[in-house]
Amino acid sequence: MAKIGEGDPRWIVNERADGANVNNWHWTEKNVSDWFNKTLRSKLERQTIQENAGGWLKTTTFHALEVEAVVHNRKGRVNIFIEGHGTLDWEALIDGPDDKSITAKGNFVMPDIDSGVNEKTQVDVNAADNVPGQDPILEWGRTAGRQFVRKALMDCVAQMKAEHTSGTTQPWQQPGGPAAARMPSSSSHVAQPTKSVDTEETSLAFKLEWRCPAAELWDAITNQQKVSAYTRSQAIVDAQPGGKFSVLGGSMTGCFEAVDRQKFFVLSFRGNDWPSGASSLVTIDFDQREPGLTVMSFKQDNIPSSELERTRNGWRANFWEPIRCLFGYPLEYL
Repeated sequence: MAKIGEGDPRWIVNERADGANVNNWHWTEKNVSDWFNKTLRSKLERQTIQENAGGWLKTTTFHALEVEAVVHNRKGRVNIFIEGHGTLDWEALIDGPDDKSITAKGNFVMPDIDSGVNEKTQVDVNAADNVPGQDPILEWGRTAGRQFVRKALMDCVAQMKAEHTSGTTQPWQQPGGPAAARMPSSSSHVAQPTKSVDTEETSLAFKLEWRCPAAELWDAITNQQKVSAYTRSQAIVDAQPGGKFSVLGGSMTGCFEAVDRQKFFVLSFRGNDWPSGASSLVTIDFDQREPGLTVMSFKQDNIPSSELERTRNGWRANFWEPIRCLFGYPLEYL
C-alpha cells in the first residue's frame, strides 16, 4: 500500500493523516436483507399472473421466504451477495368439461435465490392436492408462472444493484479541498497519537458449512498463491508453527501458533490499526462430515470491543465470500 503523502495521488489514503478506511474505500458491508425480502414480497405476493376468459392464475403469499442480501465493497470494487430460498403459494381456476370449473392450489419453490438469477433459475411448481383435471393448471404454472417468478427475481436483484451499490464509496478529494480543512496536511509530518489498548475484549464464534472436501478448503485458506488471488493483493501465508501471516497490504497480520494440516490451525492475529498492544487468537477447525461437505468452526478471542464488527465483516468480505465466488464452493452460515 502506498505510504501517506507518497506515491500515486489517486490513493485516497492521502485524505487522512492516519490512512484509515477513508470514504469506505478499503472495506464496507451493508446488509440489505430486510429490504430484499420486503421488495420481493411486493413483487410476487397477491399478483395476477394471467387472467383470461378461460380462467386465472394468481399468487397469494409466501409460505416461506428467507434471503440474505449484502453489498460488499473493497478498494472500490463493489459486489453483491445474495443467498436464500422461498416458497410462494398460488391458486388457479380454469374452465372444465360440462361447464364446471376446476380449481387448484399449490406453490412455486425457489430453492436457490442468488445474485445470478436468470431465465433458467430453478423454480419448481407443485400442486397442493391431486385434483382431477388439474394438469392444464400445472402446465400453466410451469410456463407463465415460472416466467413471472423469474422476472420478479431478476427485477429485484437489478433494483438492489441500482439502489444499494451507488454511494458505497465516495470520490477522493484533492488536497486543499473540503477534506483538507478538516484534517491536518499529510506533508506536515505531525505525529499521530497512539491508540490506547481497549480494555474490553470480545470474541467471535461461528460455523460455516462448505460443500467441498476439507483438503480443498484448507488449501483455499492457507495456500499463499490462492489467498493472493482472492484478496487481490500479495499475501504471506506460511502455514506452519512460527510461520508468518500477512494479507491486504499488511492490514491483517499474524503468526501461526499451531498447525495440524487439514484439521486445524491457531493464529495470533491483529489489524494494523488496532490499539497498541492488542492481539487476538484465531482458531479454525476443519471437520469433514462427508466426502463433499466440510464444517468449519471459527473462533477468535481477545478482539478489542471497538473492532468486533469490523473484524467480523472483514473475514466475511475478504475471505469467505471471495472463496465462495472464486472457487464455486456453496456456503451456508450455520
